[in-house]
Amino acid sequence: MPDPLDLDALEAAEKAATPAPWFLVGEPWASGQFCETYAVAGSPDPHGRAAVLQWVEVDEVTADDEGDLSRAAQLAEATQRANLAIAVRARNAAPALIARARLAERMAEILAAIDEGAGPASFESIVTPVQNWSLAHVKTVLREWDALNEKGGTE
Repeated sequence: MPDPLDLDALEAAEKAATPAPWFLVGEPWASGQFCETYAVAGSPDPHGRAAVLQWVEVDEVTADDEGDLSRAAQLAEATQRANLAIAVRARNAAPALIARARLAERMAEILAAIDEGAGPASFESIVTPVQNWSLAHVKTVLREWDALNEKGGTE
């Protein structure tokens, strides 16, 4: 299994996918058993849009522990809806999550450089060895981190 925290692979997959935002199609365009069974990109209105993600119908349902086939089918359907919902949420959050993870990596590099610094060295002399960063670059990273935190990390 590939490393789930491989940010380069995750970012490549995010960029290759249909752009966000994705929406679960619900009322008023779909109702009943069809509500929230597929997702479209760009607008919650599915007219003129192709589905970017659909659930797979579960043809074979095993009865639950009490032998109730209808309850097992309902649970399978609820699980399919939950799977689709998390996929849509994760797709929409992916750019912000990747950005936060990259900033966290940069911050960890800065903190490691500070921890390794000996004696009364200035902040700039400690941070500069980290990818040849200047104090201005560190301040930019910190401003980006603050901006992401102010937005709650998603758009």
